[in-house]
Amino acid sequence: MASQRDLKDDVLFLGATIALLVGIGMLLETTGALHLPGWGLPVLVLAVAGVSLWLCVVRGRSAVFLGTGVGLGLSGFVLLGSALGLGIKTTWPLIMVSIGIGLFAYGTRRYRGPRITFVIPSIVIVLLGLFFSLFSFHVLTLTLAVFVSIWWPLLFIFGGISMFLAWSLRSRKEHAKRRLDES
Repeated sequence: MASQRDLKDDVLFLGATIALLVGIGMLLETTGALHLPGWGLPVLVLAVAGVSLWLCVVRGRSAVFLGTGVGLGLSGFVLLGSALGLGIKTTWPLIMVSIGIGLFAYGTRRYRGPRITFVIPSIVIVLLGLFFSLFSFHVLTLTLAVFVSIWWPLLFIFGGISMFLAWSLRSRKEHAKRRLDES
């Protein structure tokens, strides 16, 4: 019975937060105090992110709310940057970064510590987002196509290093198992 009441309180809080933020934004827009093209979606995304984080951190709800809150919050800021003049064509890799951070936060909260099944995908998603950001924000003078056409052999090098690491770890495990069996 108490959990149903808590859920109703949470939904009420979520609705109140969204209504308040959207109302303030619309009032600022209609009075001419603030004019941001496309401000509605980022504000709504940030509101949902804030409520999601509140549900997880303050109310102790599921870890899903933490990952959702972090991912939506960072994505909301990216969308807000887009509304301020940075196009989504420029900022989209930052959404990947925010999703990777959200996935890491979710896995850490859900399992009460980092787990390899969440850490590795999170790192890969964040690194890919940062890599694509180099091209989106024109940090590198090359286009992605030119970069890939020059540096594609690095995939073989990184693959070989990964295989050597896997081989090394496997050899150590087998060596430790043999020594345990001998004693």
